[in-house]
Amino acid sequence: AMSILSVLFLAIFLIGFLISTIYTILLLYKLFFGSTEEESISLIDAAKKSASHILTPVFGEYGWFALAGSTFFLLVCRAGWQNSSKAALQMSWEHESQVLTFSKPLFITFCALVGLTIYFPFCGLEIQDLSKDLIRKSLIMSVFQFANITCFVTGMRFLPISTAIIVRGGASLFFVGIFAFIQGQMNLYVGLSMLVVFAGTVFGCVPVYDGEMFTFEDMESLLWYLAGIGAVVLSAFCQAGRLVFQEISFVTNKRISPLQLASLVALVSVTFTSMMLVASQLLPGFDNGKQEDTIDTLIKVYRSGDEQPLLTLVLLLVIAANFCNSERIVFLVRWYGAATTKVLLSLEIVTTWFMAVGIFYLCQALHEPLLAGVGEEFILGEAYLRMIGGGLVIVGSELHLKSKRELNESRQQHSPRPEAP
Repeated sequence: AMSILSVLFLAIFLIGFLISTIYTILLLYKLFFGSTEEESISLIDAAKKSASHILTPVFGEYGWFALAGSTFFLLVCRAGWQNSSKAALQMSWEHESQVLTFSKPLFITFCALVGLTIYFPFCGLEIQDLSKDLIRKSLIMSVFQFANITCFVTGMRFLPISTAIIVRGGASLFFVGIFAFIQGQMNLYVGLSMLVVFAGTVFGCVPVYDGEMFTFEDMESLLWYLAGIGAVVLSAFCQAGRLVFQEISFVTNKRISPLQLASLVALVSVTFTSMMLVASQLLPGFDNGKQEDTIDTLIKVYRSGDEQPLLTLVLLLVIAANFCNSERIVFLVRWYGAATTKVLLSLEIVTTWFMAVGIFYLCQALHEPLLAGVGEEFILGEAYLRMIGGGLVIVGSELHLKSKRELNESRQQHSPRPEAP
């Protein structure tokens, strides 16, 4: 028998799938068969314009409170969805004398993206108001968003969450720095800040087990660890690309709101993820002979057993946390720019790690077999490199932002002023 949580999860799953699929078909129809419109600004020109994007929102005396409140809310929500995803990957239980796990990165990605589509009925988004240029950019951002979440969840299968979040934070800022170079915002101090971030990333990804560095049980463990690092770095590239494209979208489409853009990209992303789930069901792999067995996933979620309520609850937490997460990111990009948003996101190293440690000790106190090993134990001999690495990434991010602000101010002061008539 299915529980109330299972029924709720099934309803959200199906509604998100149907709405996103129908809406994406309508968007593609308008893109390919819609009426011709005026020429849109090129990506390079938009990127150059976004380089002068204001870094302080127009909120008057309440600007600092808007920034602090949005950032804190965002960091807590991001820590929530990342730890919920990690918890789903870490859960294990026995069924018919077999130990089962939930290593389903595509399905977790689908749940995360479905959480973002909940905004759609409330954002006032009309297809006839969308330009072809915005539809094209939303398709690109949806691919970035899908790859970002999928690669990060895949990387978390093989890495501690503290390592994954430090590597993604440092690598993302590197890619934002590359985009800054394209926008003409690179100078010596920005480059130095990138070196600090690089050092922090290296410290963060050094494997430490039982107080010894670079120790692995066998070569296979080393290869899986490196594969996890590679997946997280790819996730960082996709995250940085999505942030930059969001900023460009606001330059070229000033009438769209953060809520509307977040909903638009999420809907297309869910459709793209649905296609990947179908493909993974057909392709051969190691999950019951398939790349990822989604039918088996649904059976695990809805089968009556001890794991059903907890597993469903964790997946619902992934949906809920992402519901609160994406719009805040787009809001910050709208008013602060991609670089500032990425710097603020570097603080998630602290909130995500602290939450993971808290979850570990809470699960230990509950003595629940299903939750044994969920979270991350804080062992000083293994954590000091993470603390150094995370600290360097945060400091390097702040230096990067400060250097970019000074560069913008210098350019504005030295820019030629129009002559009086």
